[in-house]
Parts: sequence; structure tokens; C-alpha cells
Amino acid sequence: MNCVLSNRRPDKRPIAHEGFHHSEKELREAQRLAQVGSWHWDPQADVVTWSEELYRIAGYDPNLPPPSFQQQKQRYTVESWQRLQHAVQEALQTAAPYELDLEMVRPDGTTRWVRARGEAVRDVAGGVTQLRGTCQDITEKKRAEDTLRDSEEKFRRVFRDAGVGMIIVSPDGHFLAANNAFCECLGYTEEELTQKTAQSITHPEDWPAFSRKLAETLTRGGSYHRFEKRCVHKSGRIVWTESTASLIRTPSGAPLYFVGEVVDVTERKLASEVIANANAMLIQTQEQERARIARDLHDDVNQRLALLAIEIEQISQAASSFPREFRERLGGLFKQVGDIAAEIHAIAHRLHSSKLEYLGIVAAVRSFCQEYALQQKVEIDFSHEDIPLGVPQEVMLCLYRVLQEALCNAVKHSGVRHFEVQLYGGDNAIGVRVSDSGVGFDPEAAMNQRGLGLISMRERLRLVQGAISIESKPNRGTTIRAQVPLGIKGKASGC
Repeated sequence: MNCVLSNRRPDKRPIAHEGFHHSEKELREAQRLAQVGSWHWDPQADVVTWSEELYRIAGYDPNLPPPSFQQQKQRYTVESWQRLQHAVQEALQTAAPYELDLEMVRPDGTTRWVRARGEAVRDVAGGVTQLRGTCQDITEKKRAEDTLRDSEEKFRRVFRDAGVGMIIVSPDGHFLAANNAFCECLGYTEEELTQKTAQSITHPEDWPAFSRKLAETLTRGGSYHRFEKRCVHKSGRIVWTESTASLIRTPSGAPLYFVGEVVDVTERKLASEVIANANAMLIQTQEQERARIARDLHDDVNQRLALLAIEIEQISQAASSFPREFRERLGGLFKQVGDIAAEIHAIAHRLHSSKLEYLGIVAAVRSFCQEYALQQKVEIDFSHEDIPLGVPQEVMLCLYRVLQEALCNAVKHSGVRHFEVQLYGGDNAIGVRVSDSGVGFDPEAAMNQRGLGLISMRERLRLVQGAISIESKPNRGTTIRAQVPLGIKGKASGC
């Protein structure tokens, strides 16, 4: 068997052809994903070639030839065509490349924004023979930029024309911008404010709390609302402000700046102080009047009743020979006088507790609970824990009055006959808690109602920087807490 060896190499053209088509397919896919179409133009023959993706971007039927350069005039808005025509002429004359953002008009009348890039192709002599380039569909990006630009423009108008103070502050507290309302509020120009920090225009006593609020917002993100503080006007006078701010971050989450709204509340603050002073004077006058009436009841009316009881007793003893019915009526009168005297004593005690003044809040509250339970025929469990030493008289009086009001309301409306009262201390504060297991009510409605009792409790607590809270559910009982902060040290197990 003869073997003939040949040195001819296998025909690789089918393999090369297959590789060419594969590369061409990958190029089309890459253009589709990038939304970039390519083109060539031979100016001499006016022959234009488009890639498949450029047909899609322009909205043309890929089975038709692409429009010539001059025909493309209809495919752009007037302004875009003028810029494209000028760039093409420049490229043909000087071989200068170009990059333009153009508004393309599709055959169906819709428009797309494209980024057109072009460059010259030279011959061996250096002359320009062709132009080639790409068109990238940037419609969505352009719309997003336009939306952002419109949003920024609206923000600038709102920022500048707002009737309240508006500021932009860097994360380290430097002013970046301020509108006229804020500048007028503090007497500075915007240029002067950009040389200052939030700390420099904040009252020194208020800066620590405000600094903590800023740090908390930077850490947690988000915003803070209605923070009240004093600012220092350029003239040196104090301006009370209420501010709300949001922290703006980069897409990666880094803090950019605070955008804040600042309202001048000086007049409101002064009016509030005037009202508070008037309320304080009213409460003080009320307490003085309570004390006077209590003294009159105890020292005058009660003494008269005591003398009347003595006279009735003496008459009863001298009337041993009188009919039995007459002596029984005298005994009834004696008992009535005694009951009236006891009631007057209880009223005097409620009006003004001498025990509160001389024995302290624990003794006064214990005595009141015992007397009130006896009078109303209910059970009141009283307890106390960790009561601080040296509680100011005005704080004791405030809690005593709040207890009276809360317990009276509970007895009147709860529908039960058992109640718990606790005095407690801790964390440099003292408070009172009144609880029952009765019908309950809506706490939110109660906190917003305008009843004189609740207003009185709120105002008394406000004057000593205290607070009241109400916890209640239908048929699950009610708990009222009143707590007042103290700047004192030391505790005693009982007072």
C-alpha cells in the first residue's frame, strides 16, 4: 500500500469566516448593551453606513438604506442640526474630531437625545476621505439630568424666597448658604455668615445640647425637628429660634450638608414667659388664698363649732329631767356639730396642709390618703420609696396638688373602690403615681382636653420643669405619673 504524503495545509477559510461572523455578532451585542451605534460616511460618494444599533436608536427600518447626510437635516431639531453641520464642516476641513449632544427626531415624531462623536479618516497624502463615529443613546440620562436641574432650580427658588430662615450647613458646622430671611433674623449678610459656624452664633449655654443633636443626626442620619435654642444677633441681643433640619448624603452615604429651616420664635417665647409668670403669680395667689381660707376655717369657724358643741353638751347634762325625746334631739345636734367640724377640718386640710410644710411630703400625702379614703369610703394603698432629702417646698406643693387632683378624678370616674398611690425618687427626681383598675379612657383625648383640672396639673408641673404622663386602656385601668427633676443629692428611706 502506497502512501502519498502532501505538504498542502488544510483550508482554514471556513474557520476564519466563522470567526468573523462570531466577532461581528459580539460587536452587535456590545453596541446593543451600550446603546451605541456606529456609522461611516464617504463625502465624495455621499454613501452612509449605519450599524444595526444606530438603526434602532434612530427608529429606522433596518431594511432601508440610511439617509444621506443632507437628508439627516430632517432627523434633528433645528438647533442640533446647525451644530452638527458646523462640526462636520470643521472635521472635513481640519480633521478636527467632535463630540456633541444632539436632539434626534425619529420618523414617528418622537425624540431621542444622542451623544454624537466623529473623527476624520485620512488618505496617505493626509487628505480627509471619510468621517466615522458613533451615536450613543443618552435620552434617559438627559431626562434625569433635566429633572435634577429642574429640582435644583425649584429648590434654589424655594430656598431664596422662603418667608422663613433657610440655611445650608456643612457637617462640621460651617455655613455654606443662607437666605435673606435668616440673614435678617440675625443681622448678618450671607457673606459674613459663610465665615461663621453654627457654634459661633449659638448661645454658649445652648450649644452643648445642640451639638449633641447634630452629632446624633450625623450618626443616625435622617433629620431633627423643632429644636429650640438661643442665637446671638450681630448686635449682641438674644434671638430665640426653632429649627428643623435634614441631613443630605451622597449616593455612597457620606454626609454632604444639613438643609435647615429656622423660625424666629422670640415673640412667642417672650409671650410664653409672660403667661408663665402670670400663671405662677396666679398659682401663688391661689395658694395664699387657700391658706387664708384654711386658717379661717380652722381658727374661726371650727372654734365656734367647738364652743357650740360644748354648750349643747352642757344643756344636755342640765336637762336630765327633760323628756327623753328632747335629750335625744340634743344628742343628734351634738353629733351633727361634730360631723360638720370634722368635714371643715378635712376641707381646711385639703386647702392647706400644715403637715406638708412642717413634716414633709410623705407625712402629708399619707395623711391625705387616710382622710380622703375615710371620707369617700374607698381603699387607698399608700407607699413610698427612695424619697430624696431636702425636696424644695414648691416641688412638694406641686406634687401634693397634682396627687389631690389625680386621686379625686380617679375616685370620681374609675368606677372602682381601690386605688394605689406611690411616692418615689431616683435619678435626681421625685414623682408620684396614682393607679386604679377601673374603666379607663383615651389618654390622647385626655392630654388634649381643656379641663381646668388637667390644665392646672400641667401648669404646676411646667413651673417646676416637671412632666405628666397618662397610661390607660378601656377596662384595663389608669396610671397617672407626675415627675419633677431635682438638682439635689442624698436619699432617705422615709420622711
